[in-house]
Amino acid sequence: GGGAAAAAAAAASSLAHHLGQTPSFGRVAAIAKWMKENPDKSAALSPDEVGAAIATISFSLDQAEAAKDIAAGMSKYGEGVTCEHVVQALRMCSSSVKYDIAKCMASFVSDLANEEAILGEFSSSYERGQIDRALNMR
Repeated sequence: GGGAAAAAAAAASSLAHHLGQTPSFGRVAAIAKWMKENPDKSAALSPDEVGAAIATISFSLDQAEAAKDIAAGMSKYGEGVTCEHVVQALRMCSSSVKYDIAKCMASFVSDLANEEAILGEFSSSYERGQIDRALNMR
């Protein structure tokens, strides 16, 4: 069987592999392009894959833009992001953009019943309140 070859081909077409082939300054655009070209894979990105993609972006302000692109793409091509996707993005991003990432991904969250997982990543009651509002503003 071609199981190993198929697995290698799948890995080679993964978002992580794509980002590994891209210079750091081009990764935000590369994420958006990959998602457009791979709608089925975009819809099925795991929380770990989302976190890993965010972690490859060195400039913190770009991390928020990438997080929003990922969340929007997952919503367009699938069910959207889960709270666990957001939590992994928050754990892998620069602390200076955590709040921005939570807010920009909030409107794409599909499992609001689990929002406490996201809110638990923040100690500030102000930030928790603002993110809770963003999650429930539909």
